Amino acid sequence: VPVQVIKTMILGVIAVLMASLPHAHAGKQPNIVLLLTDDQDLMLGGTEYMPGLKKYVTEAGVDMVNHMVNTPICCPSRTTLLSGRYYHNNKMNSSDSGCMHMNTSEADGRFEWHTVARYLNKTGYSTGYFGKYLNAMPVVCKKNIPAPYWTKYQVMCQVDYYNAVWLNDTNPYKTGSKPEEYTTSLIGNYTLDWLKNRRAGGDDTPFFVVMAPHAPHQPETPAEWYKNVWPQGLEAPRPPNYNYSALDHHWLLAQQPILNDADVEGINYEYTNRLRTLLTVDDLIVAMAEYLISIDEWDNTYFFYTSDHGYSLGEFRIPSHKTQVYDHNTRVPMPIKGPGITPNSTCSHPTGMVDLMPTFVDIAGGSPPPFADGKSFLPLINTQHAEHDTVEWRSHTLIEYESIRPEPTMSVAPNGIGKKDKRNKHFHDCANNTYRAVRQHGDEGQFLYAEFTDFRTNWNFHDRGIYFYEYFDVDQDPYQMHNIYDTLNSSYKAHLHTYLQTAWACQGSACEASPVYKG
Repeated sequence: VPVQVIKTMILGVIAVLMASLPHAHAGKQPNIVLLLTDDQDLMLGGTEYMPGLKKYVTEAGVDMVNHMVNTPICCPSRTTLLSGRYYHNNKMNSSDSGCMHMNTSEADGRFEWHTVARYLNKTGYSTGYFGKYLNAMPVVCKKNIPAPYWTKYQVMCQVDYYNAVWLNDTNPYKTGSKPEEYTTSLIGNYTLDWLKNRRAGGDDTPFFVVMAPHAPHQPETPAEWYKNVWPQGLEAPRPPNYNYSALDHHWLLAQQPILNDADVEGINYEYTNRLRTLLTVDDLIVAMAEYLISIDEWDNTYFFYTSDHGYSLGEFRIPSHKTQVYDHNTRVPMPIKGPGITPNSTCSHPTGMVDLMPTFVDIAGGSPPPFADGKSFLPLINTQHAEHDTVEWRSHTLIEYESIRPEPTMSVAPNGIGKKDKRNKHFHDCANNTYRAVRQHGDEGQFLYAEFTDFRTNWNFHDRGIYFYEYFDVDQDPYQMHNIYDTLNSSYKAHLHTYLQTAWACQGSACEASPVYKG
């Protein structure tokens, strides 16, 4: 398909735009764009074939090389991003309800009435959300009531690459299976249409917009015009922990069978199609950049690119899924460009999803609410920020997950090839894949320390229910292959437990004060 046709499908025609419209006002608050993908890895080459991301964001800004999710599964990670609160402060009182255990109900006001949209509205921003919001939205999708405080709310209630069900503010509708109805492309079109309509109507207020495509989540269906890129397929990366027998890890990994030829073929198939879906995401980046450049707003816009969590493609013999505590599931892309950010720079401070909401509010000139567990990292990346040279930052990332699977569930690689029945039986999640962990960074050394339990019997993580411990010296063991917990002395083990417990129990501003680590 010719390039110009692809751009038309995704963006509509930009050329009519508007030499006649005024330039951005000096001194106006910066715009904020967040492009949030679904299941995109960093460590397995997930951004390798995205030249638009590289040109317009990574090379134009800062790469947050130690940005990690706080919970490596969809709804909890998105809830943390939107609310600025950790999993343990958003979860339900019991394990039998919620959006992957998250309390996203509007009834008690804990989540929907206190998302980032509310606090950006208070500072005068127009707010727009397009694409995948949460996995379960009973009020939004059953009653056709948009989430509060979003100026524009056009989200998928039935998430897929084609044949999606949407809510456009209060109006439900369906899209079909035509090539031009590819949902990643539609999200780009809807977003640009909203921005153009605002401008045509004389609305010059700053905007915060989220574009949230389904890519590269299963079933990783590429756009029609990209489905034959790499016709022979690609071989998935094979880091040292690929097909590795992790007998000294927790039960889920210790019992994994070897990856056989059919498993490997399925992994390679999925890997290739994941990258194909991301080619359209890259087109969205180019489209947004070109449009904002054309109206003289690009230089006054922060652009954030990230994913709700990483992924597994054979690491520790899990062919396909997330939910693991290790770096390939928790480390995600986070390049950012915007005013005051040095091009082609890196930031090694550990940041998490919990920090995004406070950062967005800080950019807008507001103050995060007192319940926010995260902290604005704008001073770390904006050289013009008053606190750039004085800001103190934590040395760890808190990671927590309570399994959503009462019984072990199988890792299902894509169904696009015919050897599914010949694959070995690989579980990707189970009740005792429930954990809390600290991923330590900094000059005192890098490590990962995790405690495991079973959510069915230990919903609130009592010490007596912890059944397994893991500790990895990440400086020496970057792929977390060798659990050396049993070699640690008892006093250090006790210190690690207290360190993690302090981080895990924090609420609100108390989370800003990092627990004291003593190496």
